[in-house]
Amino acid sequence: MPPVTIKDIARELSISVSTVSYALNGGPRKVPAEVRERVLATAKALNYRPNRMARFMITGRRHVIGLVSMETGEEIYLSPYLQMAMNGLAESAARARQDFHLFTRTAGLHGVALAEALLDGQVDGVLFLAPILSVEDFRQIHEAGIPFVVVGGDSGGLTAEVLTDNDTGMHEAVALLKQLNHTRVGFVGGQPGQRDAREREKAMRAACASHGIAVVPENWHEGDFTIEAGERAFRHFAQLTTPPTAVVCANDEMAVGLHRAAQVAGWSIPQSLSIIGFDDTISSRIVTPAITTIRQPIAAMASAAFSVLQEIIEGREVASQVLPTQLIIRSSTSRPKEDTL
Repeated sequence: MPPVTIKDIARELSISVSTVSYALNGGPRKVPAEVRERVLATAKALNYRPNRMARFMITGRRHVIGLVSMETGEEIYLSPYLQMAMNGLAESAARARQDFHLFTRTAGLHGVALAEALLDGQVDGVLFLAPILSVEDFRQIHEAGIPFVVVGGDSGGLTAEVLTDNDTGMHEAVALLKQLNHTRVGFVGGQPGQRDAREREKAMRAACASHGIAVVPENWHEGDFTIEAGERAFRHFAQLTTPPTAVVCANDEMAVGLHRAAQVAGWSIPQSLSIIGFDDTISSRIVTPAITTIRQPIAAMASAAFSVLQEIIEGREVASQVLPTQLIIRSSTSRPKEDTL
């Protein structure tokens, strides 16, 4: 049996095909409420399923959102951060009866080349997740007419941004370490050039200053948001004459790497080393002892970005959002060992 079309609905109701189309798609012309209700009821009774391509020809909307992540490489789908973001986006898209497309071939592209790749993806708009892109890159995307929203990045004011409160999160982490009487505090930074990495390091320095904790250069290590970066950081700290008694990492993956390397080397967590991460991904909970971390609402940020992007696509004014963090205290933090002897 052939699929039901809008022509079948029009014939059933003795009205024009264009009226049925306007009723089903919400425009572009207004249809009286009574007529629209009859069209919807008939479409349901006939088990009508809209043809996506036909709807695109009428509305110009594909009802597909693109996602560009900073994550690249063979293990792109294993990133806890990306998984949480995709969960939030998928739930929002499903409620809106839309799909999302994960761009996996945009790594290394910039400017016009990136804009062309996004246009080739045939999506209504794009979410950038923790991008490492310049304002000029975003300018080219903006000039190409692509609606977009940036999560955890800097668009230079070209579009709305959905951010997390890095400043409060880092201050709460340092306040906890101060309360536990740590004076030698280390830090493992994130991916150079990424907004969250910059903000977290800046906030960490400010928090240490406000709590009277000296920022010792050798206790600060540059990372890249990977487990391996956390392992490298531990090897660096371990060879110091006076290593830090506590380390704050710019994300949970590095905290897990630091945690694992310390345990392999025979260090006791938290007696020999207290560790704090950032994100509250599942990886911070499944290690033993579980890692104290700063929770950022990753799924909620992706969901909020989806809603903001829909508003932009519809031509409405939007504002950037900053979502709060929360310090989650677990077993990886305690008073320093020398403080309990």
